[in-house]
Amino acid sequence: MERCRPSTKGIKNVSGVACHVSSAIQLLYHATPESTRSDLILLSNELEKENLNQSNNDDCNSTSAFLMELGNLFRDIGNHDLLSSDELVIVNDRQSVDPTKFYNFIMPNIDSLHVGDAGTSLRVILSSTRKALESLVIIRHYNNDGGGGVLQLAKTVLDDLQKLFWKGEMTHQII
Repeated sequence: MERCRPSTKGIKNVSGVACHVSSAIQLLYHATPESTRSDLILLSNELEKENLNQSNNDDCNSTSAFLMELGNLFRDIGNHDLLSSDELVIVNDRQSVDPTKFYNFIMPNIDSLHVGDAGTSLRVILSSTRKALESLVIIRHYNNDGGGGVLQLAKTVLDDLQKLFWKGEMTHQII
């Protein structure tokens, strides 16, 4: 049985001048291998499950929230949905993705309300993603969460992105 590639969605330019941020997100999405995107989406889902079960706010909340929003954005761009078994399926929804929630996490470093540069936006998003993943791994390791799925997924995504953007194939092209 031949597998059909999902089509991706565009990103709404909510502010009218945030095309540099939308372009950076699309570049990151398409440059990231499908397996890494899937792991990021699964990580986001696991963090959301944990967030629902915890009533207290810890040091990991902003890190988790950033990664949840990035994973949700990747899920929505790729037309994916998550079944209860953590299996990704393709949904047929062609509406553009609204990135407003994600913009709130990158706002201090990227101004989505003014014209900007896609390369700089990509660098900031990559840097924020790296810091969030590294922080999550350190916090989970320090809290002896070694057997947890979140720690393993975070390590896998971080390792994959490290190889692609910071140590390997695209290092000279992006940073």
